[in-house]
Amino acid sequence: MINQGYDLGYVNENEVFLDYRKIARQYNSYYAKIINQCIICYHYEDCLQCFFQIDNFTQEYKCTGFSNRENFSKYLGDIISTIEENPQIIKKIMEKVVIK
Repeated sequence: MINQGYDLGYVNENEVFLDYRKIARQYNSYYAKIINQCIICYHYEDCLQCFFQIDNFTQEYKCTGFSNRENFSKYLGDIISTIEENPQIIKKIMEKVVIK
């Protein structure tokens, strides 16, 4: 669930108002606080952390989705082991997953 601390504007009887500049500043400030972790994270391209799930977004925030090389290798190894132990998964993936 996303709390109201992440509001992007307001709605009244006549309109929906979104302050695009405020939104850009807000999200750029969030990203600026964690970018140094992101650029060395092995999950950078498939990030596991959602801004909206961070309760205490400070400069000292330590990303719970951060993965170094060792952790990422374990993550991939776990996936491969699961597939090796359950080869039917590959058939299911081939039938169900659609890549657009």
